[in-house]
Amino acid sequence: MSAGPAMRQPITVVIPSLGMEPLLSVCVDQLRNALHHAGPHDHDRIVLLDNATPEPLNPAAISGPDVVWIRYDQPRSFAVCCNEGMAAAPNPLYLMLNNDVLLHRHAIAAMLRCLDQHPRVGILGARLVFPNGQIQHCGVRFGSGEYFVYHEHRTTPSAQVPRVDALYQAVTGACMLVRHEVVATTGGFDPAYPFYFEDVDFCLRAGLLGWQVMCCHAVDSIHFESMTVGHKELNPEARALFLERWNGRWQLDG
Repeated sequence: MSAGPAMRQPITVVIPSLGMEPLLSVCVDQLRNALHHAGPHDHDRIVLLDNATPEPLNPAAISGPDVVWIRYDQPRSFAVCCNEGMAAAPNPLYLMLNNDVLLHRHAIAAMLRCLDQHPRVGILGARLVFPNGQIQHCGVRFGSGEYFVYHEHRTTPSAQVPRVDALYQAVTGACMLVRHEVVATTGGFDPAYPFYFEDVDFCLRAGLLGWQVMCCHAVDSIHFESMTVGHKELNPEARALFLERWNGRWQLDG
């Protein structure tokens, strides 16, 4: 697979982390490899947010001219972390990345090509798999009933899911590439969400402004999912807020 555009736009990567320093280090190593294969850029930035880890993360463990560290002494929501991470290092493109995602070396190059080919796409997700090769995320679908938001093809072997980039109403914030213009016009993630649904809300608000949301299926990146202590179950407050705002306003996918 060929590398990304030679004169690509710089990217700010935002990675919140509560503990898990060894996994965060591997995450950043894989990220840097993916950035390199996309075509290095001197203005790329990696914003690492230590989200009130009891024993603070060690900035010396992950350092360099491309790294910006932010330390919180009190926990912040994912939405706040993402917004403040983007504000700390403005760039034309922002990549939200979970600390338990290991990017395929060609993931960023493929995502940049996808954005170049689809100028109306403002938010781009990535195809993510569990370590066993089953799909964790390849786009968010909307249904009815208790599980009204779900990941399409979740737990299906990746080899059985076509590699066709597709439009969705939303994608996960675990690996989400966003144009600066989308952040400027939407105001970014809504900090009213304590945890969960902020990424889906963000996508729906962008859609109302005319932006398209797409998932790039070119390669598989690994997502361990729900590794952070205390975030195993959907937050009922976030669920209630999302339903209050959006119930009946999304398109049913099935």
